[in-house]
Amino acid sequence: MLRYRGWKLSVLIFSCALLCTGCGDGEHHTSDGGLACPEPTEGPTTHDQDVSSNEVWTATGSPHRVDRSISIEAELTIEPCSVVELAPGVSLTVSEGGRLLAEGEETRPIQFTGQQSEPWGNLHVEAPGTASLAYVSFEGGGPDEITYGGATLVVSDSGERPGARPLRAEQVRVSGSGGLGILCRGLAGFDPESSDLTVTGSGSEMTEHPYPVLISAEAAGSVPSGTYTGNAMDAIAVDGQDEVQIDTTWTDRGVPYRLLSSVFVNGGGNLTVGEGVEMALDPGVSIKVDGAGEGSLSLIGAASSPVILRRAEPDIAWGALWVDEGSTMILRYVDLEGGGADYGCTIVADGASELPLDPMIEVESVTLTGSVGYGMCLYGGASFSPGSAELVITGSGADSADERHPLLIGAPAILSIPDGDYTGNARDAILVDEYLGIATDLEVETRGVPYDIGVRGDSLIVDGATLTLQAGVVLRFEGDGLNVETSGRLVVMGTAEEPVVLTSSAETPAAGDWIGVYLWGPWDAEHVVQHAQIEYAGADSSCIGYSCHSDDAALMILSNEDGWMPDSAFVADSLIRHSAAHGIDRGWTSDAAPLDFTVSNTFQDVAGCAQTTPMSESQDCPVNPPCE
Repeated sequence: MLRYRGWKLSVLIFSCALLCTGCGDGEHHTSDGGLACPEPTEGPTTHDQDVSSNEVWTATGSPHRVDRSISIEAELTIEPCSVVELAPGVSLTVSEGGRLLAEGEETRPIQFTGQQSEPWGNLHVEAPGTASLAYVSFEGGGPDEITYGGATLVVSDSGERPGARPLRAEQVRVSGSGGLGILCRGLAGFDPESSDLTVTGSGSEMTEHPYPVLISAEAAGSVPSGTYTGNAMDAIAVDGQDEVQIDTTWTDRGVPYRLLSSVFVNGGGNLTVGEGVEMALDPGVSIKVDGAGEGSLSLIGAASSPVILRRAEPDIAWGALWVDEGSTMILRYVDLEGGGADYGCTIVADGASELPLDPMIEVESVTLTGSVGYGMCLYGGASFSPGSAELVITGSGADSADERHPLLIGAPAILSIPDGDYTGNARDAILVDEYLGIATDLEVETRGVPYDIGVRGDSLIVDGATLTLQAGVVLRFEGDGLNVETSGRLVVMGTAEEPVVLTSSAETPAAGDWIGVYLWGPWDAEHVVQHAQIEYAGADSSCIGYSCHSDDAALMILSNEDGWMPDSAFVADSLIRHSAAHGIDRGWTSDAAPLDFTVSNTFQDVAGCAQTTPMSESQDCPVNPPCE
């Protein structure tokens, strides 16, 4: 962020179309070659005093030569066809109580230029002073970068809200500025009636501020239509240090918005970025919405003109799009590339640490590539909004040892994950945070990649809900496992062609990588496990005394209530393999004939029993009971 005389600089880039304002012979010509502006008869006129009472600078008195910087403290009218020539370094300042009316016409424009080859100063509009400019050209201003970044037009306000819009610019051209073309300081911006602004020839390769416009994030929506090309750097520079606290819309102006610092949307502000807008973000720069004011960030592109976010420096990542609890983000037809600095994610939704779910992010036709760490992170109860679709995340995690997945999301929000493509990342899997568990019915569908369960190394707990795993779903566990409480229900709906796989998340899986599946009885509703594949489980569960064998197993059916066992051998057509302990632990106590799970299931490379011996109500377990 730049600061001059205690003010924050903000850069905007405007574009504008202007007819010829001077054709090199002292006269202004119409497009058909006719003379629209007559030769002045009373000039030149010299001005070296402040404008303290209303004045008119006439066309016939041209050129109007300003030899020292003067202040406009009353109303100054400059007639069409007038030429104003300023000495090197000399400026005009429209101060409090002042008003500048420089309103030319299409065939009778007004010209501001230098008296010599050295640059003149600037036109500075200080709110509550105002300026109305039409068909005006400014050539060769902005003498140095120390004062106002070398800008030819400077607009200032106090920085207090609401920000002032003291400059109306219609068919205005700013060319050949020493640094910035236009500088809007504080929260100052353009009057809504502004249009057709052209800024060209600003800065140079040696200039620190080579942009056509520098402006605050909140005022950037006031940048008028026009042309902002032909500068040392063709971009509207945005200083985000002034927060966005009002509804603000950034519109495509033909060049990127260059974010020089992070943008903070708070106080109920809503930032909308329209179709076709391109944003170039400096290293580590983010857009963050504070949820306390129920603000929002909306990037609304179109199929033919998406919103694009990219690195301003090709080799250094920008930060993140971040929304806090209480705020929302909408992304439609958006391409994001090269983010993830600092936060480890390119998109972050920081939800509440409790249920219910909060649909904080809506996505449609979004492509996210090259994130330094995770592609997207939905923390706590954050979820995708209903209707979200066509999300592509690729190239995530190449620069990170740990944050390698395309998506991190809480377990209850799995169902909200949109269709799309989550491949081509350092780790092609959706990382599931087990913290909130599963307390409402959840149906897990395949999204083309596995689900890695375990951000915190705890069990994924199903309590008071039904967890349904559809055909083809792969859950990969680290350390612990899937814990289905007495009031929970597990429904596994695999097929012979697409089994449901519960396995290890290790890069090189081995028996005992994780504990396995716990099913706690007695239960009210029968579990269903069809065409499941449970592998590389059997780690120490710390469960003791539920069956006549040790209780470590790939699948454990456990109950503290005597006289209970499942109604049926509900595990069918399934494969249990590579277990460091038993296959199925029949951890109940009953005198009834035990259910046999070996009839319709396959056990391979199981270190212990395929199924353990359940305990009896009436007699002790045999010494060293054999496997059945």
